[in-house]
Amino acid sequence: EYICDTVRQVSEQQLPDGWQLNIYAVDDGSTDDTRERLMQLKDSIADLHLVCADENAGRSQACNLGLDAGSGAVLVICDADCRYMRADAVTEFINEIGRGADVVIGLVELAGDSFWARYTNSVAAERLANETAQGLMSYTTANFAIRREAIARVQGFSSDYGRYGFEDKDLLIRIEQAGLNTMVREDVTVSHDDDFTLAAVCRKAEESGRYSAAVFRDRFPNEYRHLPYARCDAAMAGSMRALKPVSLPLKHLARFLAAAALSLPGPLFRLQRFAVRVAVCAAYFRGTAQHMDSHQVRESS
Repeated sequence: EYICDTVRQVSEQQLPDGWQLNIYAVDDGSTDDTRERLMQLKDSIADLHLVCADENAGRSQACNLGLDAGSGAVLVICDADCRYMRADAVTEFINEIGRGADVVIGLVELAGDSFWARYTNSVAAERLANETAQGLMSYTTANFAIRREAIARVQGFSSDYGRYGFEDKDLLIRIEQAGLNTMVREDVTVSHDDDFTLAAVCRKAEESGRYSAAVFRDRFPNEYRHLPYARCDAAMAGSMRALKPVSLPLKHLARFLAAAALSLPGPLFRLQRFAVRVAVCAAYFRGTAQHMDSHQVRESS
């Protein structure tokens, strides 16, 4: 829904003298008309290249396909549902790398004053406030630039994340461990234009808990313990393990209460934010419980 608008906006980015922008739009196995719409855009955007995957294997694969497609010295990632808030964002990334940075990270925000804008921006602000404990994994690669030789050094995104969640944190930890010179530009932002709903946010949390959490937890156990997710992980949550058999009704109850809170009139943001967080935690807990159950079934068979 958003990718064509994103491509158009990226194509209008200002560049420093002597630089050329090639846009690689990755169709990661879409089942709608995304590929056809992007093909139509090629008629008006000469530097647009379409990279197609046979099937959806997660954001890691999509990013790696785009990063490997070209030969440019500077690689910039802008997620399909994001929009630059300034016309010279790519120029700022290039200039920072010209001054010696290997990696440049911009911020992501949600425009407006809706509940989901306030919720998303408050969660992002809390993550950034914890940068001392969490390091670079406080950030995201939705608005991101890196030297080609630097992404080769850390071997790109890990293909072990075939579903939603944690691929960003995995890459950013490896960037930090490799000692790459990283610059954070808080003034270079994108607006995340996704249509947020309680069901969608909880679905992503559950998917992350079921398919991605264990990969990240096993690879980076110390870093994982610093994340709030660890407190909602059925494999780590201590006394919460007793709730594992009722993780499904717990998930439904938490989502019902969050939906009820969101329907209340008046300025009740703190209450609503708390209710949504509980629902997200319950969904993530359900996902990790499902992973544990499937792992135990495989071991017993």
